[in-house]
Amino acid sequence: MKIRVLGSAAGGGFPQWNCNCRNCTGVRGGTLRAHARTQSSIAVRAHDPTGGTHGGGRSASWALVNASPDILTQLRANPDFQPARSARDTAICAIVLVDGQVDHTTGLYMLRESTRPWALWCTDTVCADLELRHPIFQVLSHFCGIERRRVALDGSGFAVEGVPGVRWQALPVAGKPAPYSPNREVPLADYATPGTQELVESLEPLVHDHNAILMANHGVVTYGEDLLTAYMRMETVEHFAKIALTTHMLGKQNVLSPERVAQLTEIRKKIENAKISSLRKQEF
Repeated sequence: MKIRVLGSAAGGGFPQWNCNCRNCTGVRGGTLRAHARTQSSIAVRAHDPTGGTHGGGRSASWALVNASPDILTQLRANPDFQPARSARDTAICAIVLVDGQVDHTTGLYMLRESTRPWALWCTDTVCADLELRHPIFQVLSHFCGIERRRVALDGSGFAVEGVPGVRWQALPVAGKPAPYSPNREVPLADYATPGTQELVESLEPLVHDHNAILMANHGVVTYGEDLLTAYMRMETVEHFAKIALTTHMLGKQNVLSPERVAQLTEIRKKIENAKISSLRKQEF
């Protein structure tokens, strides 16, 4: 296969628009021996030594990995992505997202003029990010549309249509979801068959950092130092789910600032502890 690096900078690019560190200032002023870089993204295609449809030249089909805010600049810098076979054309046949962060998804808006729905591969957690709090999929449904393909984290791997001979496999890595992600406090574990070791393995990476976990297409699990604590956490998750569903049906969610959320979290802890204390007294 062939991998082309479209961008290698972190969020904001290099130089970052509002950064005046020595490196960014040096690039702007020409005093630093470095090249400006766009935000991270790569493109992948199959290697065909015969130069056929999926081989070299401008007829090859590419899979775009992440759609950064710099995607238009990156496409213009790579003529191979515009084979000009029709009035509107592109050599990008599919998109693979590694997460739901702004720096890896905002470019999808720039690709809305596609003449066909984008085949897009992502995990269940990324899909939740882009359907709920940062509803890119909903917005694009009014333009080209998205045909989402599920990426599993069980090691099974997958193939991207249009990029033959390349086998893809998703590897879960530690990291925080985007600030707007519904998985930031209560994460979403990928679907696994109930009662199997597969389900255990989908929950295991999340257990140490969370006390409540949603299980895709299945349910929710909570836990604590005792049964009452776990029960109260389940009550909290279910109460929040009802509120989230109602606001979603109404078509609007007023998201509070992190400071307000922190205040409510403290209040919730006090109420939760008070209820637990009261229930424990009733036991005796």
